[in-house]
Amino acid sequence: MKLLVNTTALAPPLAGIGHYSAQLLQQLLNATELTDIKGISLSGTQLLSCSQLEQVLNSVAQPTQVTAARPLQRLARNVPMARSLRRMLVKHSMKMRTKQLHDYIYWEPNCLRLPLENPSAVTVYDLSHIAHPEFHPEQRVRTLDKGLPASLEKASKIITISEFSRQEILAEFGVPADKISLVPPAVAEQFRYKPTVAQLQAIKQRYQLPERYILSVGTLEPRKNILRLIEAFSALTSEVRRAYPLVMVGARGWCLEGYDNVIGRLESRGELIRTGYIPQTDIPLLYKNATLLAYISLYEGFGMPIAEAMAAGVPVLCSNTTSMPGVAAGAAVLVNPWDIDAIKAGLLNLINDEKLRQHCCQTGLREAADYTWKNSGEKLISTLNSVVD
Repeated sequence: MKLLVNTTALAPPLAGIGHYSAQLLQQLLNATELTDIKGISLSGTQLLSCSQLEQVLNSVAQPTQVTAARPLQRLARNVPMARSLRRMLVKHSMKMRTKQLHDYIYWEPNCLRLPLENPSAVTVYDLSHIAHPEFHPEQRVRTLDKGLPASLEKASKIITISEFSRQEILAEFGVPADKISLVPPAVAEQFRYKPTVAQLQAIKQRYQLPERYILSVGTLEPRKNILRLIEAFSALTSEVRRAYPLVMVGARGWCLEGYDNVIGRLESRGELIRTGYIPQTDIPLLYKNATLLAYISLYEGFGMPIAEAMAAGVPVLCSNTTSMPGVAAGAAVLVNPWDIDAIKAGLLNLINDEKLRQHCCQTGLREAADYTWKNSGEKLISTLNSVVD
């Protein structure tokens, strides 16, 4: 089997879709079932060989700052008909690629198919743009509303990441049930390793972390519900806040009005620490040092930080909505993410109850054992084989 993969999601810094794509692509590169893999960009003007894909995967493991658009790109946005001309060029390029790569299966890791005619499998993570359009920039919602139905109709197979998302796709688009395959995300092996005392101390020094802390992982955007978490944390006593500061890991997203003033006040008192985007290699150690993970997103197709914390042996406080109870599988304290008092109570329960923390840790380790990229890679290969069949 020969495979063509859209590599657009691998542009650093990686978010959830980028990590999912990178980890599964690594599994595919190691698989004997595939005789060749090529990467293709959004423009379709460049093909990447297997060795070049390996280089891309190696490079995205390193921290990279987001760069602003180049001057010519910014200028092109203001030139009449520039977008239309670009679409015409992309369509022509893809038509030529289809002829050149007619015997390749096409995997689209990011929802919207490129204009290729190859048999394809398309990964859809969730339908949050339909359920909660307010959680996304307007342009993203318009793009998905316009492009996703056609992408799913054209796909030979649809891949999604949880039973929750599978049921949403069935209900919204009415596709045949056997057209959808589950390929869940997984946890990198680094989260399962037992670090040395020296490694734990080194990561604390690198990010100026206290001995105990509440960890929050996720891009600062409305869907992640960071403001309610901060409000619940602020409602704790000053003694508790000083003893268990809130450590926020993640890049700045969009719609941040109201964040900085509240965060700044807590930072000035040493009760909150913002690390920003950090290398993926450092994240497992931040989990290992944490007292608990607080992940109270309003909507998730999966919720990777929950599985990562479970694999690292860290107690989890998470939302009782969408996919998250299924991922936690009885190993977390669940709360209503819209209820600040409930979030506060959940934080205090985990902070004060050592037996509860131990139960969450032990149950989490057991449930997270199946979340391996090897398992997920095998499921993806099986799905791609069904496209060939």
